[in-house]
Amino acid sequence: MVPPQHESKSMLTVGEVRDAAQRFLEERGVENARFVSEVLVSEVLGWDRLRVYLDFERPMSMPERDALRAWVRECAGGRPWQYVLGATDFYGHRIEVDPVALIPRPETELLVDRCLEAMKEIRPAHRLRAADVGTGTGCILVALASEAGHAEETQWIGIDRSSAALGLAARNIAGHGLAGVQLVQADLLGPVGQAALDVVVANLPYIPAGELEHLPRSVRDHEPHLALDGGAEGLDLVFALMEQSERALRPNGWLGMELGIHQAAAVRERLGQGPWDKIETIRDYAGIERIVTAYRAC
Repeated sequence: MVPPQHESKSMLTVGEVRDAAQRFLEERGVENARFVSEVLVSEVLGWDRLRVYLDFERPMSMPERDALRAWVRECAGGRPWQYVLGATDFYGHRIEVDPVALIPRPETELLVDRCLEAMKEIRPAHRLRAADVGTGTGCILVALASEAGHAEETQWIGIDRSSAALGLAARNIAGHGLAGVQLVQADLLGPVGQAALDVVVANLPYIPAGELEHLPRSVRDHEPHLALDGGAEGLDLVFALMEQSERALRPNGWLGMELGIHQAAAVRERLGQGPWDKIETIRDYAGIERIVTAYRAC
């Protein structure tokens, strides 16, 4: 997108503006510039992305182009488009985002899918208790509580060590009209009692500390390192959660965790040494072993 002082005042179409935004972002090294330009244009116009293709000849007004220009410049400076817009979609739900918490990723939807299946399989006689550890934006809680239904049959708990992240999660939970969700500031499952839970789901920090500086600048410079740094091998918090889950989960309780690349084998090995059954691995859209799950042995 050309600088405003040189931009023509003539009417430009949606397609022309989108293409100009894409070129501007590409020139500044923004990843997935086509996608980002489409998202920004659709947000300015209040459309879904498909309509950007269908109505590409529709003229864009100067106020619309001015609003888009400001967003494009922020993204060109490296800021993630989700933070620029203050929201993103996750599992079909609009989630408020903020630099106090990690931006929800599509891969995490696979964890939600498997968790919903596990909840149907467990079917305890008592009221099911499920904890989302490292809840961040609360996107996993929002998706699970919204999709599972029968809210009176499940007690939802979101745990995070960041008070700012919990504030964000609270806004997302309230914004989706979800009542009865408990948010707790704590490290992992520290305050949870013996055999108190049926489900533990977690997307914890799993980036090895030495790799943080090599992350894309949109992640490295803008997302909270507290939500990224998983220690030397990236598994410090994951292994700690596994150990605590042995205590906190009831027999036949379910544990599901998102992991980084090349980490699943080590997690499976550690689970195999403990009281766990039915260890399962799920690959993401790129074929990476992204999710590992297991049931607490009876």
